[in-house]
Amino acid sequence: MIGLGKTTLANILAHLKKSYGNHIGIEFKYISDPQKVEWLTHEIEVNMHEPLSIKKEEEYLRN
Repeated sequence: MIGLGKTTLANILAHLKKSYGNHIGIEFKYISDPQKVEWLTHEIEVNMHEPLSIKKEEEYLRN
């Protein structure tokens, strides 16, 4: 479900701590659309672990 495949409980806990216990806080408890919740969960648990490319960083800084 979180994209780690078969792994140990310690790895799962470390992954979730990195996703939800870091310096950024995201609250999406009040989003009622399940597709939006699923997309946001995927972004938090998968894509936020990958470093941004220079192109993406520049794009974020412009906005």
